[in-house]
Amino acid sequence: MSRCYFLKTDYCVDFIGMQETLEMIFDEYPVEFHELEPSAGERSVACFYIKGESARGVHIINKEGEIVIKINSLCNYMDYALARQILRIERDYLKTQIIDEDGRIIPEKYFTDEKIQELREEDAKTVLVALKNI
Repeated sequence: MSRCYFLKTDYCVDFIGMQETLEMIFDEYPVEFHELEPSAGERSVACFYIKGESARGVHIINKEGEIVIKINSLCNYMDYALARQILRIERDYLKTQIIDEDGRIIPEKYFTDEKIQELREEDAKTVLVALKNI
């Protein structure tokens, strides 16, 4: 279970450049990433996380014609804060819109502290329902 955010573009995220930019933003915390094996239809994949703070990290997937930012269920506040910054950086650099399942989002307005808490509660409820159905 995850939440995905899409940017329509043929551009591929430079993972090292993204790490350097995130380290400037999160200057108190080390930001790291691991490149992962891409699946069919993916050019490249990396999982970004804040060392010692992230629960699940944030995946950046370079696909043909789009970039997908994926947050897994049961991530923590720092993962959402990381996703907010990644989406803001890419939106500003690419001058493009970010789309989720409900339509266009603006990271700074979408990932407020209140919304992050709401998303985390929704994740927990979804996991509980799934566990009850096992």
